[in-house]
Amino acid sequence: PVVFLDFDGVLNSRAFWHRKKAAGEPLRGDDLDPDAIAHLNRLVAVSGVMCVVSSTWRLLHPKPELQRILDAYGFTGELVDQTPELQERRHDERFWRTIERGHEIQLWLNRNDVSPEQIVILDDAEDMVHLTPRLVRTSAEVGLMAQDVDQALALWGIGVEAKA
Repeated sequence: PVVFLDFDGVLNSRAFWHRKKAAGEPLRGDDLDPDAIAHLNRLVAVSGVMCVVSSTWRLLHPKPELQRILDAYGFTGELVDQTPELQERRHDERFWRTIERGHEIQLWLNRNDVSPEQIVILDDAEDMVHLTPRLVRTSAEVGLMAQDVDQALALWGIGVEAKA
């Protein structure tokens, strides 16, 4: 199985930022919620999933740096790749728009000969187009939760009684 991983709204959340601020801790742009990482670690342990970054963080940080950031928060898995960035030009040279994330994921699937039935997308956004049935939509308010992991496992046909 392959999981396409978003960061903002999945591995951090508004609640996480509020807790840090209330505790007087400095806020950094690359902070991740240790609770969300623990949930992701359970997904990795139970499913043996390969992780592919679909987050816009991939545009700011190379994959080895993203791996180091995740590792610093206790991530036990490995990032194997990241999705390509697709853009479209319209009307004149000044207007660009990013293509929906689902199309970027589909391009990765095509290039790696992976079928949609083998994937789960962890994201708080909805722009997965035809891949929406494989989306486990997290809440940007709270990020990745245990029930999201259970939903992901169920999409692969792995029972939720399998707890790591």
